[in-house]
Amino acid sequence: MQFYYAVALCFLGALIRHTAAESAVQLPTGPLFLPNNSTGAAVVVTSGYTRIYYLAPDGSIHELRGSGVPRPGAPYVDILRVPASKVRANSPLAAVELKKDDEDIRLYFVGADNYLKEYLIPALTDGDLNNVKYAVRPGSNFLYAVSVVDSYAPRVGYQCASGNLCEANYDSRWHTQEL
Repeated sequence: MQFYYAVALCFLGALIRHTAAESAVQLPTGPLFLPNNSTGAAVVVTSGYTRIYYLAPDGSIHELRGSGVPRPGAPYVDILRVPASKVRANSPLAAVELKKDDEDIRLYFVGADNYLKEYLIPALTDGDLNNVKYAVRPGSNFLYAVSVVDSYAPRVGYQCASGNLCEANYDSRWHTQEL
């Protein structure tokens, strides 16, 4: 019975993922199916709302948006944020909020071209990091993002192509260094 339930949720998930990037869909009344090795990240924004990002079965990145503890039937919605064509299979995810009371979120992931990527929410556009081409070690699942709210100085750690720990940081432009 559980197998059929999971298949039904996969089908429902496929329907959800075919919505436009700004479309939102109410969560199903059952659990949300994630494939093995799926990755995720989350932020609780200063307004108290939760944003959960996950790598969907088709390889796209979605946002679960709501408040409180996510549970079946809770007022959470699922929003497609980055299509699978832009995301490396099994990409790690990281997210930070940059501006208090504005939900200025940066979502980080590894692109299909194996470079570190940034997606801006709520602007719904690629970030400046996408232009600098920081190579990530193939197959690496190491990624983090930190920032002091209102500093506009995100730091993004990743395993660079050399295999060492690197950190990209932003002041007025992006820089990276091996740690």
